[in-house]
Amino acid sequence: MARGSGDFDSTREVKVDEEEPGQAIWRFNYNGATPETRSPISRQRLADDHRRHKKCDERQPVCGPCAVADRCCVFPGKEQRGDAHTDPLATTFQSNGIPVEPNKSPVRTAGAGCCHEDPAAEWTAHVASSCWWDLLANDAGEQADPSNFIHLPPHPIARAEERKSRSLNQHLRVHSSPALLNGQATLPEDLDPESERQEWQRSEDIVLSHFEALLFRHFAERCATWLDLLDPHSLFSTYAIRLALRNVGLMKAILALSANHQTRSASCSMSDSRSDGDDIQVHYYYETLHYVREALQYSSYSHSEELLATTLIISAYEMLEEANGSGNWQRHLKGIFWIQRSQNVDGGCGGLRQSVWWAWLRQDIWAAFREQRPCQTIWTPGKNLDELDKHGLANHALYLLSQAVNYSATARQHQRERASSPLESAWLSKSMQLTNAKQSLLDDLERWKVCFGTEITLRLPVASESSSVFQPIWVHPPSFASALQAYSLALILITLHSPDQTGFDAYVKMQKTLSVAINTICGVAMELRAEGSQVLSAQCLYGAGLCLQEPEKRNQVLHMIEECELRVGWAPMAVWRADLREAWAKADLGNE
Repeated sequence: MARGSGDFDSTREVKVDEEEPGQAIWRFNYNGATPETRSPISRQRLADDHRRHKKCDERQPVCGPCAVADRCCVFPGKEQRGDAHTDPLATTFQSNGIPVEPNKSPVRTAGAGCCHEDPAAEWTAHVASSCWWDLLANDAGEQADPSNFIHLPPHPIARAEERKSRSLNQHLRVHSSPALLNGQATLPEDLDPESERQEWQRSEDIVLSHFEALLFRHFAERCATWLDLLDPHSLFSTYAIRLALRNVGLMKAILALSANHQTRSASCSMSDSRSDGDDIQVHYYYETLHYVREALQYSSYSHSEELLATTLIISAYEMLEEANGSGNWQRHLKGIFWIQRSQNVDGGCGGLRQSVWWAWLRQDIWAAFREQRPCQTIWTPGKNLDELDKHGLANHALYLLSQAVNYSATARQHQRERASSPLESAWLSKSMQLTNAKQSLLDDLERWKVCFGTEITLRLPVASESSSVFQPIWVHPPSFASALQAYSLALILITLHSPDQTGFDAYVKMQKTLSVAINTICGVAMELRAEGSQVLSAQCLYGAGLCLQEPEKRNQVLHMIEECELRVGWAPMAVWRADLREAWAKADLGNE
């Protein structure tokens, strides 16, 4: 069965055209085929598949995956056959995310979780959110016991008696998305956002059980610190938790992540344990999906801060599942990207939306690094470095790291093309482009280093242990230490994938650059104790460890990653250590 329209896949082909001056047009083609090369039959079959869902068992009237996810199931009939000369699978987007359909009127989805009647439907916030939910529901239905989802007690968006009790003149604060404020997206003309918000937002705080209150506090005091990394306002631990007190979906996502973390944390000792143990986080996870499916019928929810925070927290929940090899969170990141883009959310929009974007970028950087692909962001900062304060510069280090990941992915692709092409002219121009891109990135990193300053890095005035292979470096506050590690990892990635490293002098220079960057990452990690910084620190240690050859340094890196895991309770770090050992074994075997 072909992938559903909500399945964001890396096999899609992205083409950029210029139909009007200054207006970039993005065309997405599925499976690498073009409209001209598809036969009418294959095009129609793909269109039918996209109206349904992947891995369909052909059961009628409702197939198995759709029954699990409690959504509509479309089996196309003869009346649904379209014109064979039209391509139903190519969707065109402007650079701002608005679809371009010159010969078609936009087709809206029937409701949350339902499939598209037209795969070329308008890519609105509602469509992006529904596609993200659809992918999660498909994966959840394939991997878990369906009874956890099907038999959930219903969570009404708002009770009738609750709505009646509200004062008619009660004013509700509506946090509109940037896309609504700048006119890039609109709500229906007859819609009152404040009134509709009452349908999915509670008027009073949610009452938690004693166990749920412990989980909620665990999120605010521990889990939120990972998401608030580099955010001086700590909006997840201060603002998002207040939104959750009035929103069931966000609350359930918080409880799911917190329960999952407590279950997997090696240092966790819960005195108030539950008899259902590991299943409690799965239950909260399905309750979150259940709520989102209901709430997506409201346009105001599709543009809400609550939805953005929910998607990011669910993504963090799925990152923890990397410990058991599920790995679905990587492909779900694409769905979160389109939700953010449909709302015009980026790294400079301000508030919780901006915090969500930076937290998502950190997740996508790690996924892209592991998958050797470019990051999915297309945003570029609008401020110069000299306009940013220290906290803004710390975030900018993450942006530079994302650009370094993009560069390394492009360099790897170039190396593969160079190996397969015997013609020097076919790859010589790309080598020049890579060289220019490398120099531009190095210039950006140098400017960042000058603006960020070196006065925050202090070598501890104590003698290091004789057995220590790295010298400890103390940086305060911890967010600045994380920024310095990100900067150093970016330098490593660019240095390792330089196309012009030839000759003895170039080799010596490369080794010196790598040595300084590795020592910085490891030295900072030795003194970095803040829980919120441990995940990024372990990721940077992983990147630095790939460059090491000395057994004592390798063992020290493994030990520091293990210490990070003990501090934060991030179970996937055990997988990272195993991957490092495997990478070292392959490298040693190749050097023999």
